Amino acid sequence: MVADKSSLSAAQLAETRCYYCGDISKSSSSDEGVPEDKFSGLTRGRDYQICPKTECRICIERSASCYHMICARCEASFCNMCGLAVLANSNH
Repeated sequence: MVADKSSLSAAQLAETRCYYCGDISKSSSSDEGVPEDKFSGLTRGRDYQICPKTECRICIERSASCYHMICARCEASFCNMCGLAVLANSNH
């Protein structure tokens, strides 16, 4: 659990622990502009998801057992399984 995200570097934000379950979750904003076919062979909703914010829309690879995702670029919280935005404190 991180108290102050503003003190973290971009690399630290890209690989942090889930606030809810403690699993390491990895989100990469370095894939900006990379077409979705980079993820061919992976299954959307299982292996990766697209950030639900229309101004962001980067692909984020799921690398932990937790389905709660936080975009490293725009900090949107969303469900990796269904792709819907969720409130940070919801039990979605």
